[in-house]
Amino acid sequence: MQHISLSVETVTRTNVGYRPASADCTTLTGEKQEKRKEEKEERDVVFKCNSNSVPMWIPDRNVSGGALILLRIWPNLDFLSQKIERLKAELHLLDAAGSSARRHLFFVDTEREVKEFDIAAHLDTLPELVDRVYNRPTIATLQREAVKGPTDPVHLKKLAQQRKNQYDLLRQRIEREKAMFAISQKIQTRKDLLDKTHKVKVKKETTTSPAIYKFKFQRKR
Repeated sequence: MQHISLSVETVTRTNVGYRPASADCTTLTGEKQEKRKEEKEERDVVFKCNSNSVPMWIPDRNVSGGALILLRIWPNLDFLSQKIERLKAELHLLDAAGSSARRHLFFVDTEREVKEFDIAAHLDTLPELVDRVYNRPTIATLQREAVKGPTDPVHLKKLAQQRKNQYDLLRQRIEREKAMFAISQKIQTRKDLLDKTHKVKVKKETTTSPAIYKFKFQRKR
């Protein structure tokens, strides 16, 4: 798991606009403005990062708070999405949270075959392995090759708990990603409402989705 170390530093806000921090994150304030000491200095808090942290941005005095929040949400949202994809790749998407239930259909000719149907015999495996959707060896494979990996119940129970914890972590990250995306969409909607164009609300805002508005089309000259 990647650790992020952040330190806070109070610096003078300059009129340099939004720009990404440098690669080594050593210079945060930009060029110093000389001969303006008599003006009231506006101060802001920015985050100093190391090489392993999420990219940050230097705020400008002309940018609204909503835009500043968006600029801080989107890098973290992308970073969280990458972590989710890596965790999904490690778990091979086996019974992942949010995935649809798998169905395996077997076709037979008569009602008698339906009643006498044996899934384990049809799949040529042991009854204990029928519920598996992965790593389901056949009886011939089990007779030909030795069992690899832990076999004692204590170790198997520990591995099952570790796997469950990984799936719980994946579910929490997916829920957090959805929540962050919903927040960013709501902020963007509030920014769009500042436009004086006539608008009609189509759908109310919910906890998981922003409100939907229909704007009147205006032809640009």
